[in-house]
Amino acid sequence: MARRLCIVGTSGYAKEVAQIARRVDPKRERWDTISYVSHSAAEKGGSRLFGTVDFCDADLLSGQLSAEIVIGVGEPALRRAVAARYVEIQSFSFPNLIDPTVAFDAELVALGRGNVLHQGVIVTCAIIVGDFNLFNKGAIVSHDVRVGSFNSVQPGAALLSNSSLGDGCMIGTGARVLPKIFVADRTSLGAGAVLLEDVSEPGQVLVGVPAKRLR
Repeated sequence: MARRLCIVGTSGYAKEVAQIARRVDPKRERWDTISYVSHSAAEKGGSRLFGTVDFCDADLLSGQLSAEIVIGVGEPALRRAVAARYVEIQSFSFPNLIDPTVAFDAELVALGRGNVLHQGVIVTCAIIVGDFNLFNKGAIVSHDVRVGSFNSVQPGAALLSNSSLGDGCMIGTGARVLPKIFVADRTSLGAGAVLLEDVSEPGQVLVGVPAKRLR
């Protein structure tokens, strides 16, 4: 029986998540309804792509609803905060949302829960990914890469062979993490940057080619 899909968030990124959901399930056999979830009750009733804002956070946190949940929030720290509240609700599940254009081999890529893989993402083999990550349009994840949880890998960015991300990192548009590089938690790598050396201290911001610490 089809279920409800709730997308937490109402921004443009949340609309892209809804688009992926309908590409995955065009006949509405899995999700007969897509509902957006706002932070404020004032947004309820608003129309969004493929659905409406049917709920606010307080509605879902009441525990009275059974649904599959996708967090449509791009910023890693905010996505972590949302997940921390929602994962405690027993009636919720958190599917991995994988666009049909992604050549995904479940025997070669281990995914946790709540991950979103957008159009054109390339994932190869021997990859391990945690929970609630997003891989935006055209991102590349090469062989033997390890990814923690709550990371955002932006359009066209690449995690190359044997590299490793901690938790809560933001890898900017077109950025490159070169082979065998370790990236500590909460690292932000600027758009177009190329990371040549390990980042051992959490929370750094790096930009440029080669990437250097900004702060």
